[in-house]
Amino acid sequence: MTEVVLRHTDLNQTSSKRMTGQKAKSKTGIFHIKNPPAIVVMWRGQEMCRYDSMEEFVDSHLEGVETLEKKQEDLLEDEYGDNT
Repeated sequence: MTEVVLRHTDLNQTSSKRMTGQKAKSKTGIFHIKNPPAIVVMWRGQEMCRYDSMEEFVDSHLEGVETLEKKQEDLLEDEYGDNT
């Protein structure tokens, strides 16, 4: 089973911390937003997906993983299966 780490960060608030002498890195990760409640997936500063609940997030990603596993299984069967 894959473990999902949820970083609890409020994206509604701006950080008062300034990075001196360094470039600010774009946000990448899974974030919990308090208002309105949501789970947000960010990639290099861009919102990729937004879910209303953790259950919706997990269900969506499990479906994707199952699809990828099925495709991989089919590819392996095509390549190495009994082709008689």
